[in-house]
Amino acid sequence: MPKRPVATRLRQQLKLVVDFGVSALHILSVDALLEEACRVAAEGLSVKLAKALRFDPVSEALVFAASVGWREADRQSVRFAVNEASPPGYAYLSGRPAVSSQQSAVTLGARVAFARLQFSPSC
Repeated sequence: MPKRPVATRLRQQLKLVVDFGVSALHILSVDALLEEACRVAAEGLSVKLAKALRFDPVSEALVFAASVGWREADRQSVRFAVNEASPPGYAYLSGRPAVSSQQSAVTLGARVAFARLQFSPSC
C-alpha cells in the first residue's frame, strides 16, 4: 500500500476521531462502543488487527473485550500476561500505549496498538 502524505493521514485520522465522538453519543452498549473504537483505531493506524483488553481477575490476565480482525477462537482462548515483558501487560501496568510487532501464533506478525482500558463495574 503506497504511503499517503502526512497531511492527508492526519486529516483522515481527525475525521475518524470526530466521527467516532459523534457516534459514541448514540451507541448504548459498551461492547458496541469498544468494537467501534477498535474499528476506528485499525482504520486510523492502517492496520488489520486491533483490540481492546480488560483485566480478568479470575485468570489474572488481560482478555479480549473487543477486536477487529482477530479470529473468534483467539478471542476466546488467548490471555495476555500482566507484566512488562508483554506489550499489552506493559500498557496496562504503565498506562502508556505500546505497539507490538511480535511474531506469535495470535498476532500473525501484524502491528497492533494497545491501549490501557479501565472500566468501572457500573458500566
